[in-house]
Amino acid sequence: MQQNRSAHDNSGGGAEPDVLPTPTRKGPTVVRRAAGERRRTGGRWRVLGTALALSAVLGAPQVRAAPTALAKADPDCTRAGCHDAYAQAPVLHAPLAQGACDDCHQVTDKDRHRFALTAAPPDLCLRCHDDAADWIATATAKKSMVVTACTLCHDPHSAARPSLLRADPAALCGQCHAEVPQWLGPDRVAHGPLTKDCTTCHGPHGTPLPANLKTAMPELCLGCHASIKEQVGTAKVEHKAWTMDHYCANCHDPHAAKVEHLLRRESASLCLHCHDQEVKSGDTTITNIGALLARTTQHHGPIRDGNCMACHSEVHGGSSERRLKEQFANDFYVSFDASRYALCFLCHEEHVVDDARGAAFTDFRNGDRNLHFMHVNRQSKGRSCRACHDVHASDQPAHLAEKVAFGAGGWQMPLRYQQTATGGTCQPGCHRPQSYDRVTPIPTPVPSPGATADGIAPAAP
Repeated sequence: MQQNRSAHDNSGGGAEPDVLPTPTRKGPTVVRRAAGERRRTGGRWRVLGTALALSAVLGAPQVRAAPTALAKADPDCTRAGCHDAYAQAPVLHAPLAQGACDDCHQVTDKDRHRFALTAAPPDLCLRCHDDAADWIATATAKKSMVVTACTLCHDPHSAARPSLLRADPAALCGQCHAEVPQWLGPDRVAHGPLTKDCTTCHGPHGTPLPANLKTAMPELCLGCHASIKEQVGTAKVEHKAWTMDHYCANCHDPHAAKVEHLLRRESASLCLHCHDQEVKSGDTTITNIGALLARTTQHHGPIRDGNCMACHSEVHGGSSERRLKEQFANDFYVSFDASRYALCFLCHEEHVVDDARGAAFTDFRNGDRNLHFMHVNRQSKGRSCRACHDVHASDQPAHLAEKVAFGAGGWQMPLRYQQTATGGTCQPGCHRPQSYDRVTPIPTPVPSPGATADGIAPAAP
């Protein structure tokens, strides 16, 4: 037997024991089929390991060189002194463990100890792994690798990993999917499954779904992200970004990204990918934010910071109109209640509308008379923030609006604001101009009959 070693393949190892031990709990793991699997005549297993292949093509499998010992003469090739290394791995293919090499190999040259496979792949594998036929038939991705290259991912004899895998899943996938190492680079935020096991999301042998996904989106994502599942399930206001086209993948890269939370772009750029056009939301139409920002110079602070989520935090759906983080008074006239301005108070100080005198904290004043307080802090016809400000952007200082919606018909009422060095003037709608000055206070106009002392007419009876 030893005289023949130089004449056969280079896959041999050291000398082996005369008898291969029967696997025990402490011994190698034998990869077997589940209950009910088919056996060949004579009771030997026909198993090629639990198939776990990539959905990519890397050519036909490499056929291992033949064992030194004749399978028919000595069915346990691992004790012939050449293939002993196969039996030392912790996970063994069942034919190897049972000395049934002739399940897969047949003698082609007895004198030179040459062997061939008993069938060509994939028929060889499918004789035992008949479930793989279903994978091949239903896979939507490229099939030639699955059909011909089982051994690209699985060692047909033994391995150090479950399912006879040749490498850890991420490294194994990266052999064909060259982008995987890039996704795992130091400048990327990687999705958890990518760093551990790609088969968490992808069926390695093929599925009927695009990209060989195990489950259709968004159910695939929600299967792990339970908190998001609860949020979208109870949301009264839906965000269409996660329900159309590619679902979660509209905003998130499912593998890796350079932005936290696997966002495909920075927050503002990501939002403007959709909000660069008018968007229907229920009975309302959201303006083209991208066009608004492009034509204006004075942007709201969160816009300047590129942080839309400072206000719109319920990005997966929520309970408030337009998925705002806190309550915001959207009507023109609002009876004052501090809770209605909770969103604004996340950044702005409450005393801006609480204190009648404001020399220390606001420029919108006549002398030291706080005009925010005068406009907002009223039970009758209190003005909301949006009565004067565009919440996103304008060409006026402090992103004051050029026009605001007023009345049931939505009339775009012009404000006609003009800034001066120490104050300003506005003339909303058909009203006469009103001016203020921080240095030289402008006397309040003589109230018309029935007006309040601050010159603002009370609500109509």
